[in-house]
Amino acid sequence: MVDNKTANSCYMVNDQGKEIQITTAMVHHVCHQLLKQCRTVKN
Repeated sequence: MVDNKTANSCYMVNDQGKEIQITTAMVHHVCHQLLKQCRTVKN
């Protein structure tokens, strides 16, 4: 049986050298922060 689920994972390294998995929630949060900054610059 073939598993059709795609597993993507990405990690960053913190200041202590520990690998931290980047989650979808983290990406969404950063995107919202960037949108806020872009809107602030335009005004």
